[in-house]
Amino acid sequence: MELYLPPKGLKFRIQNYRSKWAIFSRFSPDPQFFHFTSSDEFKDQYWTLIPGTGKHSGYFRIENCVTKQAIYSRFSQEPKFFTYTSSEFDDQYWTFVPGTGKRSGYFRIENYVTKWAIFSRFSQEPQLSHYISKDQYDDQYWSFIFEDMIIESVDYKIYVGKIQSTKNVVLMRQSLTNDTDGEQMLSFKVDESVKHTSTFEYLGGFTVKVGAKFKAEIPIIEETGLNIEATTGDHIWSFGNSTESVKKYTAELSVKALPRTKIIVEATIKKSVLNVPFVMHLKSKETGIKVDTYGTYSGYFKSNLGDLIVHTFVLINQFV
Repeated sequence: MELYLPPKGLKFRIQNYRSKWAIFSRFSPDPQFFHFTSSDEFKDQYWTLIPGTGKHSGYFRIENCVTKQAIYSRFSQEPKFFTYTSSEFDDQYWTFVPGTGKRSGYFRIENYVTKWAIFSRFSQEPQLSHYISKDQYDDQYWSFIFEDMIIESVDYKIYVGKIQSTKNVVLMRQSLTNDTDGEQMLSFKVDESVKHTSTFEYLGGFTVKVGAKFKAEIPIIEETGLNIEATTGDHIWSFGNSTESVKKYTAELSVKALPRTKIIVEATIKKSVLNVPFVMHLKSKETGIKVDTYGTYSGYFKSNLGDLIVHTFVLINQFV
């Protein structure tokens, strides 16, 4: 999975893989630069990235949203690891080295000058500092915890969506009897509820928190192909989780039965598995900065009642 780096201005906490604590910067009280329990109530734990240019291309300053100071790493003088006024200093630029395996989705924060990485630990002093960047140290891995975002809309790439499979599903089964000497139209009712499952899976872009709630329409199948079902726009979905919704089928139908005949009527609908790429548009609650998330919608679509298929099976034909 490709590492997502937030745009300038989007706020985030930097939370450690091992300690689960986040880095903060403040002017008072001491310590001014340290780590603490990660929480959105601490504004001094929020940072933003300032992209480098020229020789710093591919590197970033990590600037605190409260103090406006940036983290640096150096060997030349004390303190060797701290914060200072955010500027074009070489030692304030960092790159993000993606983790693999159990650390997938995490990264090491490696300095442009020293090539050392930031760590957070409880086991010994110093608890927060920098050291030779190596993939063997769990305490050198971090993740972004982003500020609150609003999911504004979801756009589907219907033209590349796929119907993976389709099969008939029995909605109801009922026996009917014509015990007269003439043909009869026998009536029966359909009154069934069927669960639909939908999943929005992450592929790239801004990392939406698993479980984030949002409203969106979902894809359906029509005679002309895939389309969007407007009536689903008020349903609440959960990102990264399977969300169930219920669709109710009600109807009164009739079938012709021969004299002295017992029949079975079976109502079926079509169940299809859909996979449709999407682009999810989000914005910051505080600043309005917009970002996009890319993923795949997977769902089980059941055809509408108008597409109901009725099968009739003659069990007994007993003429007197």
